[in-house]
Amino acid sequence: MEFKDVVNGRFSCRAFLDKPVSRQVVEQIVQTALRAPSWGNTQPWKVYAVGGETAASIRAAQRQAIEEGRPGNPDVVMPAKFEGALMDRYRALGIAMFQAMGLARDDKEGRLRHYVNNYGAFGAPAMLYVTVPKGQTAYVILDGGAIATMLCLAAHELGLATCLEAALATYPDIVRQEVAIGPDEDLLVGIALGYADPDAPANKFRADRMPLEQVLSVVDMS
Repeated sequence: MEFKDVVNGRFSCRAFLDKPVSRQVVEQIVQTALRAPSWGNTQPWKVYAVGGETAASIRAAQRQAIEEGRPGNPDVVMPAKFEGALMDRYRALGIAMFQAMGLARDDKEGRLRHYVNNYGAFGAPAMLYVTVPKGQTAYVILDGGAIATMLCLAAHELGLATCLEAALATYPDIVRQEVAIGPDEDLLVGIALGYADPDAPANKFRADRMPLEQVLSVVDMS
């Protein structure tokens, strides 16, 4: 598989098969992702992999927390809202995704079910959690994002699917009940990991991307 195929093939999976992910596969994914760049090769990240009954317990507890309306307490501050073009793209994503899933605008129950499923990792049999040291600058967050991206690409190369989810880092206390994340670490993001359900409407959806001319500015290059 060529690199461009890995990049273009990766997508945010929102429905997983009930098929476990082996430790050997996780080790392969993380070993590849360790080539991610970081400031001065500081490699500030740690990765925690969870599967089996432990993953099921975390998923259930997170779903219960959001269903009960419990406020989140993430280690890393999450955006309260977006403005301008960011909000336009954020809103467009939701509209397009719900259309692909067959969820009508007035289907409040169906949309709520999807929202809750975020916190259940969409039923993924495994989760990866990326942490970074507390008390650092935003560049450490950048480094954490680099390895998180690499984890998703490495998983896709091996035939697995992923979904980067802030929802999985919303209740770090729930995760810490099952995973020995150190008190000097911030839980940055969770990644749902498993095998995609090819028949799920949600997995047929692909978010669009901005055209090149809206992103790239070129100076003094022919």
